Amino acid sequence: MKGIKLALTKAHIKFFRAGRFEAIDSIRLINGQQIEVAKYSNDKDALIGQATLWRTIIINSKAYSSKTTLEYVVAHETGHCVQWYGLLAYPVVIITWIIGGFFILGGVLGLMFFWAISTNILTAVSTLVLGSCILSLGCGYSWFIEYKADSYAIKVLGIDHYKRARNEMNEFPRLSFAARLVGRMTHPTSYAVLRLFLFFNREP
Repeated sequence: MKGIKLALTKAHIKFFRAGRFEAIDSIRLINGQQIEVAKYSNDKDALIGQATLWRTIIINSKAYSSKTTLEYVVAHETGHCVQWYGLLAYPVVIITWIIGGFFILGGVLGLMFFWAISTNILTAVSTLVLGSCILSLGCGYSWFIEYKADSYAIKVLGIDHYKRARNEMNEFPRLSFAARLVGRMTHPTSYAVLRLFLFFNREP
């Protein structure tokens, strides 16, 4: 990683992750893949790893607490990079959340002040439902790409490795309620991932 990619990655870490760039590292997965990552530090960051729009992988130093966790995070983010549609998550989620949030706010205000703004209660409810549906589209798309990235990691590392890594990550310091809420809206649980993976990859 060098040149423009490195400069963009350092800027992303500084301004979007509020972290400190540490080094470029090369992680070897158990299947022999050699993955280049940018290591950064920020103990307060909810994210452990991320694939950028220019297909570089940044890894929070927290992931280095365990080789199992580190390999899982790197494999997961690699899954985002090899699946081009995964990188659409940023614009899709942001756009649907903004539009959905706008409609939800309008619906809530309509229900609260329908007597003052001469609006129909049915219109307010319809607006609220429409906003929730739009918001759900972004959440659903994010769940889909996160599942695909986890599915890639499972195929590379194996189910047992995936389970160990997710259990280790559950021991990380508890995040704020807001961070946990956003995480649940954008990421499926490990239980759901495993159930879906076993269903779609069952023996014929």
